[in-house]
Amino acid sequence: MYYKVKEISDMSGVSVRMLHYYDKIGLLKPGNVSQAGYRLYTTDDIKKLSQILFYKELDFSLEEIKEILDSSNADKLEVLKMQQQILTKKREKIDALMGAINKSIISLEQGENPKGLNIFTSLDLVEISRNKDQLKKDLMVHLFPQVDEECGTKTSGYSKDDWTIIMSKMEGILNEIAIRMDKRPETLEIQELIGEFKEFINHNLIRCNNDLLKLLGTLYVDNPLYRNYMEQYGENFPEFLKRAIDFYVGD
Repeated sequence: MYYKVKEISDMSGVSVRMLHYYDKIGLLKPGNVSQAGYRLYTTDDIKKLSQILFYKELDFSLEEIKEILDSSNADKLEVLKMQQQILTKKREKIDALMGAINKSIISLEQGENPKGLNIFTSLDLVEISRNKDQLKKDLMVHLFPQVDEECGTKTSGYSKDDWTIIMSKMEGILNEIAIRMDKRPETLEIQELIGEFKEFINHNLIRCNNDLLKLLGTLYVDNPLYRNYMEQYGENFPEFLKRAIDFYVGD
């Protein structure tokens, strides 16, 4: 059975444009092409897309994902087990956030003034990052034992004080962008700040190339958790930031 690109997009949530890009770079090529030139995807292609989305959750770049999928060392059972761990952690994060929100609702209903809901504190960002980074390292060691040293993450040893400093730096860059929202996203000063933002991520968090930066821009608009955080800089800030990022990466 074959599926058209629009059907794959509807099933996965991946845009048609991104699926075309995956085809272009050889990451996910359709199993067949019709005489009219339409991309036709197989069940195996859908399984491969599921793997791609999983690796993206671990913050791998598209280049790294392609290398992993092309590797003969990939163990499907091991990958599924790690995916199960990721989903369990995500469920725990959602439960923690819901608990904090419920407490705030109860306080408001009782006429009390609840403490500010800080999602990063409620979810213990340090612990989340450590678990995620360890999963990524374990996966890379399993697939590519020769790059064990390279898999050491930048965030695994961060303390809460470290995170306070890092978040402060990030907020400073985002504030600089936000106060310039009266300008066009492609202006030089905005683009220089996007470059600074990319370098900040690359230096303090994870290796950040243009592919990852572009995906982050999409998350800031489409993912409710990221969007709610970014909207503290302005209601339309997520869209403005995404347009600036898209221009920076050459979209």
